[in-house]
Amino acid sequence: MKVETRNLKVETRKLKVETRNSKLETRNSKLETRNLKLGTRNSISSTDNGQRTTDNGQRTTRTTDNRQHLYQKAFTLAGLGRLDEAERWCKQAINTEKLHPGYHYLLATIYLEQGRMPASARSFRHALFLDPDFVLAHFSLGNLKQREGKHDESAKHLRNALSLLLSLDTEDILPYSEGLTAGRLLEVVRSMLVP
Repeated sequence: MKVETRNLKVETRKLKVETRNSKLETRNSKLETRNLKLGTRNSISSTDNGQRTTDNGQRTTRTTDNRQHLYQKAFTLAGLGRLDEAERWCKQAINTEKLHPGYHYLLATIYLEQGRMPASARSFRHALFLDPDFVLAHFSLGNLKQREGKHDESAKHLRNALSLLLSLDTEDILPYSEGLTAGRLLEVVRSMLVP
């Protein structure tokens, strides 16, 4: 009788462990699904900055999600023409991740739309400082300098953009471009560099 009771207790304990493991697997599966959904929802590439690792080795992206939310809010507001609000949200995104060139690029484009050329140029330069291969920042700064009549500086940035574009496949979609291909921007840059 004691043996049977003991075996029953062992089996009960095994069932509890199996149930607990099953719950953990379900929870992990839900976390993976959530992370996949968040990854597909956010079109902006991000680094591993701000990601935490749990005890079981899974990464959580709460901090990155917050940054992405701030950026997306700024981007959406800018698209709606609500530039003052977009500027505030973009600055909040920058405050959470000062070294993200895309955030500085968005701020530069907001300044450009507001007619604040010096601030726009500063933000484009900041984006380029953080990522010297940022094609759109070179192009945009070159375009801005051309409008200001600073043709030498414009040509320098447009040549940099041209050089970077030539290293890409013509069908590559440029980051932060809303679907613009490298080939299409290459055509535009070439037309701007022809005297």
